[in-house]
Amino acid sequence: MKKLIGLFATILLFAASAVAQIEGRVTDAKGNGVPKVTVTATGEDGTVAATVTTDEDGNYAFEELSPGKYKITAKGPAGFQPAVRENVNVAEDDTTTLNITLIAATPAPVPEPTVKPVTPPVKPVTPPVSMLDDIINKHINALGGREELLSLKTIRLTGTLTTQGFDVDVTITKSHLIGMRTDINIPGMSAGYRIVTPTKSINFLPFQGQSSPETTQAESSATQTTLDIQSPLLDYRAKGTSVELLGTEKVDGEDSFKLKLTFKSGAVNTCFISSKTYLITKATTKMTINGEPTDMETTYSDYKKNADGYLFAYTTTNPAGVTNFTKIETNIAVDPAIFK
Repeated sequence: MKKLIGLFATILLFAASAVAQIEGRVTDAKGNGVPKVTVTATGEDGTVAATVTTDEDGNYAFEELSPGKYKITAKGPAGFQPAVRENVNVAEDDTTTLNITLIAATPAPVPEPTVKPVTPPVKPVTPPVSMLDDIINKHINALGGREELLSLKTIRLTGTLTTQGFDVDVTITKSHLIGMRTDINIPGMSAGYRIVTPTKSINFLPFQGQSSPETTQAESSATQTTLDIQSPLLDYRAKGTSVELLGTEKVDGEDSFKLKLTFKSGAVNTCFISSKTYLITKATTKMTINGEPTDMETTYSDYKKNADGYLFAYTTTNPAGVTNFTKIETNIAVDPAIFK
């Protein structure tokens, strides 16, 4: 049973992580504390983890950070230059002390007027937009077409996750752009669940020692992209997503188009579309796990239509294991309360 519990720490990569702290004092060149300094902790992925303000003595503290490396920026009142500290490492359940000295700002010299030659900007060489759009249109048509995808509002996937010899019952319920709930039933243990919405995540994982649900407001933007059940490539421009064609690569011996998706939230996914079927056979998602950037790879296979005629991959494989779905239901009634 201990092996099973350790195993699910890998399966639920996005479950709650340990807490680390950074504290210190911001002073001027004479050692006097500087109040009202804005101190910001930014993760390696460029996401702002927390922002605090120094007190009257110049003290500050970040009390709930995920372990990892951070860039600490201190911006004081007028008269001081901003200070930046790179690669500040904080360990699990540890407190890192970081004192910062602000340097007085000096007036910027007035540059002499110069005449610079005008150089036209160099634009990167990209494939013709028509080629990219043609690939995306064929992908949308392979899934049933734009109108059919727009009619998809809810999904419930029922199946079994197999990993290192263990079979775990999994039920995933999604409501388009509203929420996703994953119910996990481990034989011989209490059932758990994970909920993702546009603004938060809720975890109740008793097999990891949780006695009550835990809510996190700052959820990974990469995870929240899965709330779009109609296809992230459908009307992607209207959603604020940019897509680049990066060429072709072999996936299981088959030529596949490699597309990079950058979402409005900043999340980045890469998907591989078969040049024969125009279905997605592999996808990688950039995620941050415990402060470390990670590429999560998932492969998709066994595509077939469900009872309502929607096309799905009934088998997915990722580092957690292989999931085989035995039943996929669409446009079923879903109570929004299950996402609370």
